[in-house]
Amino acid sequence: MVDRVSASITIGGTVSLSLWKSLAAAIAAEALSTDWDGEPFNDSDLVEGQPLRLYAHEVANGCFKELEPICEAHGVPFVRASCGYTGQWGPEKVIFTGTGDPVIYPCSEGGTAYVDRAKIEALGSLAAVNAYLDEADYAVPPIVITDEIGKCASSIAPGPLTQDAHVPPALEIARVLVLSTLHMSPATAANWMAHCPWACFDKDDYGWFMHVCDDVGITEAEGVPVEIRSAIHVAKRENCDWIMWDCDGPQVDELPEYEWGDAPRTSP
Repeated sequence: MVDRVSASITIGGTVSLSLWKSLAAAIAAEALSTDWDGEPFNDSDLVEGQPLRLYAHEVANGCFKELEPICEAHGVPFVRASCGYTGQWGPEKVIFTGTGDPVIYPCSEGGTAYVDRAKIEALGSLAAVNAYLDEADYAVPPIVITDEIGKCASSIAPGPLTQDAHVPPALEIARVLVLSTLHMSPATAANWMAHCPWACFDKDDYGWFMHVCDDVGITEAEGVPVEIRSAIHVAKRENCDWIMWDCDGPQVDELPEYEWGDAPRTSP
């Protein structure tokens, strides 16, 4: 099983509406909230003039694998703080200023970066140590969401449409049910998923995206594994269009669970 700890992330900077939608989708997928044990984040939680601070417990390996890569790819600054896991890693702070690579700083449980003897020797001078600690105190800028021409989205006032105005088509939004691959047997993963008779795409070593097929003649056919049928039933009940099977996904009490041991997560 993957190691899980509590973690928080603060993001900021200027982002476009289209990028914000990608960020918001990642935030939803990782079930983040603006307070420990709070309600899932929604757009009304944004505070003007402040960065966005998000929290979660039971974070796989202490990092946000959906949100952080998007921030890095698009130059969105963030600071992530993770608790330590006994025998594996200590508390850490990861800082991405919007350029370059993220930098990892060991820190106390309270989030204060520190230097040990080896680090002091590597830095070589008191001035370098102070510079290192100053960098670890990086303050994430406020988050500002703009439209595609650079205006703050929140300040764009609606106006009457003219004949020349471009009205964009309505966005098609799909709901996704995220499930742990522990709800899928290793035999199904190895032998059946590659031959799924409806739309299904692998996620490299992490799992699969599976369409919630409406044709019960297909999904209830002989040979469809019981755990797949059960997952489809839950997805339909929750009005989901897709299932994301993920090795770090959440477990659901009503679905069967299987022992993986050292079995691979995806089919060969």
